[in-house]
Amino acid sequence: MAGLIVGTPANFLLYPVTLAFTLCAWLLGPLVQIRLPHDLLVLGLTNLVVMNVLMIITSGIAAWRRYNWRIGIFAIFLPVYWLLHAAAAWRAAYQLIFDPHRWEKTPHGLGVLPRDVVNAG
Repeated sequence: MAGLIVGTPANFLLYPVTLAFTLCAWLLGPLVQIRLPHDLLVLGLTNLVVMNVLMIITSGIAAWRRYNWRIGIFAIFLPVYWLLHAAAAWRAAYQLIFDPHRWEKTPHGLGVLPRDVVNAG
């Protein structure tokens, strides 16, 4: 349970770091002479591509079975969704450190009624 609680934010915080490192190692490696074994670079890129594709496929199949193919097709946008999660996690970490008493809350619940309900009464 603790791994899930700690691992989820850690995953979102580390996703852009590992993605950037992998891309920089492959794109800038020949120019900057990064001293990493070639097998490690191949393994890292293979892991990145294969695991992302597997997550997209399994999420698409799950959404297709639960709803329909029109929803399942949106699984292709999961890497963008993960980057948005990463941006939110980094923002939350920044606010936790520099503004810990701020609470950004979505307005919903008993205190806020939809406009139609207020006008109907």
